[in-house]
Amino acid sequence: MNQNNYRQSLDSANRLPIIIALVVGIALVAFVLVIMVIISAANNDKARVLALQDKQKVALADATIAALESRSNATAIAIAEKEATLQQREAGLASTIRAKEEDDANAAAVVANLKQEQQLEAAKRFNATAVAQTATKAKSEPIRAVPTTRATPNPSGEAKRPVWYEVKVGDNLSQVAARYNTSVRAIAEANRNAVTLGYALYKILIENPESYNPTIHVGDRLVIPVGRQEFKGFGIIWNNSNPDEWQRLQKDYGLTLTELLGYNGIASVTELRTGDPLLVPKK
Repeated sequence: MNQNNYRQSLDSANRLPIIIALVVGIALVAFVLVIMVIISAANNDKARVLALQDKQKVALADATIAALESRSNATAIAIAEKEATLQQREAGLASTIRAKEEDDANAAAVVANLKQEQQLEAAKRFNATAVAQTATKAKSEPIRAVPTTRATPNPSGEAKRPVWYEVKVGDNLSQVAARYNTSVRAIAEANRNAVTLGYALYKILIENPESYNPTIHVGDRLVIPVGRQEFKGFGIIWNNSNPDEWQRLQKDYGLTLTELLGYNGIASVTELRTGDPLLVPKK
C-alpha cells in the first residue's frame, strides 16, 4: 500500500510540469488571441477613420466642384449679359450713325440745291450785267472793227476753253502738251501758282518748269491751256458768282467779267460751274 501511494505521488509529481506547461500554453494562446483581437479592432477603427476621411474628402471635392460650377455659371451669365448690353449699345450707336448720315445727306442735298439755285440766279444776274455793260459801251463808244469787250484770244485762232487734266502713271508733260496742242512752257506757266488752283501754299505742281521735260506727279490736276502755244499768266478756278469777287478780280487782274470769259473761250457765265479752270493773262 505504501508502494502504491509512492507511485501515485510520483505520477502526480511527473504530471505537474505538464499541467503547468499546458496552462502556460493556453494562457499564451489566449494572450495572442487577445492581442490579435485588439490589433484587428485597431485596424478596423483605422479603416473606418480612413473611410470617413475619404468620404469627407469626396464630399469636400464635390462641394468645391459644385461651387466652381456655380461660379462658372454665374460668370457665363454675367458675360452673356454684358455681351447683350454691348450688342444693344452697338445697335443703338449704329442706328444713331445711320440717322446722322441720313441727316447729313439730307442737309448736304438741301445745301447743294440752295447753292445751285444761288449760282443759277447769280449767273443770270452776271450775264445780264455783262450784256448791259456791253450794250452801254456800244452806245457810248464809236463803232470799231475789233470789239473792245474781249481780251486778245489765242494768236493762232479762236480761243479755246482750258480744261483739267489729272496726271496718270507714265505721263510726261511733253505728251500732255502734244495731246492738247499746247506747249510745255504754256502748261508750266498756267500751273505755276498752285494756291489760285485750290492747292496748299507749299504745293508745287510742276517741278523744274524751265527744263526740257519738267516733273509732274501722279494724281495732281493741271490746268491745260488748250490750243495755246504761248501763254503768260496763271490759272484760277471758278469759285462762285458773287459780284464782290468779280469786282476784286477786275481790281486785282485788270479784267472785266466779259473780258475774262472771252479770253477763255466761254460765251456766257452760265456755262461755268464751280471748280472750272480759267486762265488769267498777265497784265
